[in-house]
Amino acid sequence: MKPYTLVFVFSIIGYFGVSYCSDCTAEKSLICRKQTNCLDCIRAHSCCNWCYKAGSSSINACDIKNELSNCEYVEENQAVAIISNVTLNKQISPQSYKVILRKDETVKLTVTYQADRDYPLELYYLTDLSYSMRDYVETLKSLGDKLRTSLSSLTKNYKLAYGSFLDKPGMPFTLTSPDNFENPCNTDKLKCNPTYLFKHTLNFTSNTDEFFKAVTDSQISANLDDLDGALEAIQQVLLCDETLGWTEESRKLIVLSTDSLLHSAGDGILVGATRVNPGKCLIDRFGEHIDPLTYDYPSIAEIRSLLRKYKVNLIVAVQEKEHFYQSLKNSTLQKEMYVGRLKNASDILQLVTDGFQQFIRQVEFSTDTSDIPELDVKFFSDCNQGSVTETTFCQNIDPYQKIDFNVELTLKEWVSDSRYRRIIIREKNINEELTIDINFPDKCNCINLDAALKNVTCNNGILSCGKCICNKGWKGDRCSEECLDSLDGCIERGASNFCSGKGNCVCGKCECNEPYVGTYCEYECPTDGNGRICSDHGTCNDGTCTCNSDYSGHECSCHKSTDRCKFGSDIICQGNGECECNKCNCDAGYSGTYCERVNKTNIFCDDIEDSVLSTSDNAIMPTIVSSNNVTLKLISNNTEECRQSCVYLKYVNTKKCYVEYCYEKGTDNNIIINTQPKNNMKCSITTQAMSSYLGIALFSTIVAAGIAYIFWKKWRIYKLDQAEYKKYEEMQLIERQEENPLYNSPYRKYSVPK
Repeated sequence: MKPYTLVFVFSIIGYFGVSYCSDCTAEKSLICRKQTNCLDCIRAHSCCNWCYKAGSSSINACDIKNELSNCEYVEENQAVAIISNVTLNKQISPQSYKVILRKDETVKLTVTYQADRDYPLELYYLTDLSYSMRDYVETLKSLGDKLRTSLSSLTKNYKLAYGSFLDKPGMPFTLTSPDNFENPCNTDKLKCNPTYLFKHTLNFTSNTDEFFKAVTDSQISANLDDLDGALEAIQQVLLCDETLGWTEESRKLIVLSTDSLLHSAGDGILVGATRVNPGKCLIDRFGEHIDPLTYDYPSIAEIRSLLRKYKVNLIVAVQEKEHFYQSLKNSTLQKEMYVGRLKNASDILQLVTDGFQQFIRQVEFSTDTSDIPELDVKFFSDCNQGSVTETTFCQNIDPYQKIDFNVELTLKEWVSDSRYRRIIIREKNINEELTIDINFPDKCNCINLDAALKNVTCNNGILSCGKCICNKGWKGDRCSEECLDSLDGCIERGASNFCSGKGNCVCGKCECNEPYVGTYCEYECPTDGNGRICSDHGTCNDGTCTCNSDYSGHECSCHKSTDRCKFGSDIICQGNGECECNKCNCDAGYSGTYCERVNKTNIFCDDIEDSVLSTSDNAIMPTIVSSNNVTLKLISNNTEECRQSCVYLKYVNTKKCYVEYCYEKGTDNNIIINTQPKNNMKCSITTQAMSSYLGIALFSTIVAAGIAYIFWKKWRIYKLDQAEYKKYEEMQLIERQEENPLYNSPYRKYSVPK
């Protein structure tokens, strides 16, 4: 596939029919119910939907989908992210998004960057042709195949261009006497070309032979001071992009080789060049600068701005004064420049490779929101380091590895008009971008209501999805009731906000947002955890709840009944606590739903143990009802309840057996016990029996070990005696052999006859 082939793939991300109901909680429902017309409804939150009920005057026609019923028509809301457009053979994907934004509702998108191994590379060699650089130029002419090999290792698609520079041809930078102007090397009795500011020699080409021919044809020149016009040469290389042949989709590098310092803005006044270049390309058809003595040198800030604008990076190969360029990089051109020491001309190949690697190992995104200042854009990434932070820039990443950035869009305020807007996210080093088209909920279609509402007329207002939106000074279902169009009745004396900032002024009266009430919405009604005023168990008057007869408490959430505090009897909380809001508040040392636990003991277990035993002795599984208001149910397997209930301990011979059972509250305050039959009883050897077995085993082991030790000791003594006797016999034999043959021993041996 060719590198410029574009393949478009459209992916639907939550388009109109997206499922977001699982996130539409009771809190979102409260937001929706505050809206009084269709447009405000769909703008409030993506969970909000507008319900039209014919003949209904209720303003609570906005709610989450699951709460709507009996609707003749529902204006279903749109989801957030709509469409992403993924283009292949790009280093940034996707290339576009379409989203719907609402105020204070954050939309999260993802953009991925991955460097392409064969992405086009355009390399402009900009060489200082002053006399001190003559050895470098001669070596550069001989690189040939080495340069081709070096560039091919970076990418298969590369182009080269060539240009050179010196300085402005005027005093005090150049001698202007006729002889010295024509031959600046005259003082050294050498021949070289006249001084010039900048000369472009070769447009971008993939033919390296043409490049080396241009280098070979270059001629050395000279200037007076130790500073040169490199900045103005770089400026022209950038401004003359069309003339030089820069292309849109490529990674662009300028390789600057020099051994001098830089003239910058203000230095041009010494030669009479005082005007600021307004951004014009100043080279003629021969590639030479046409007006070097009119325009001043550019500043470092101008060069940085142009490098960013044209997405070009700068590699500086410097023979001397490396510290100056390194300081320039650290202070101003941190992300745009790479500096390397040029000890000899052949080093240029390695410097180009190192600089190229540095630039593909960094990625930076930016965007301009000046057209929509109400929008807040944030970038987040872990830069493949594991920790996600808010950042637009990653560096020292692995080459050709994917890097994901999460983009968060938040609308801080509603925009002044509802036309669609576009923002563009750009990458610093390559000319690729992500476009985000933003739409805002600005109207309700209500197309299914046309026939039903043909005869509905809003006398002094407009019809919006079955509801009349009245003009100022009018109210009513059909906007036919004239009212006082004044704000005086909506602001309290001494206050700064209408309706205390908690409602809208309609016909001179405040219509308060929930949960606020009062003439000026100055009172806040108590709500429960679900946002219900007075828990839906009372009415609110001036910010105070008047509860129904069965409820009490600040927000009427406390039920006066004691049913949930009794279990198996009429005793409240088993006499170990108090019933508050139909829930046991246990005394110190007691716990449980009914205060039935003291420390680790459950008093219910002791009370119902006899009933459990009578049931567990039966192998059949009937339901048995005892006379003490206890119902027992046999179960064959453990249930979830029984894993956290009572355990009856029973000893059978040397085994310890368990019967598990659990209890629950039934109708009429009776007790239901779930237990197991006898044949499902779990048994294990008791601790006492286990201790006895272990004692016998330990004693037997000790006795056996003692006997074995005695036998081993006797055997060892026997073996030592045998060895000692053998040694004695050997010594006797040696003594006999050493005796004098003339010696007659006095010892005699006689044997008694048998």
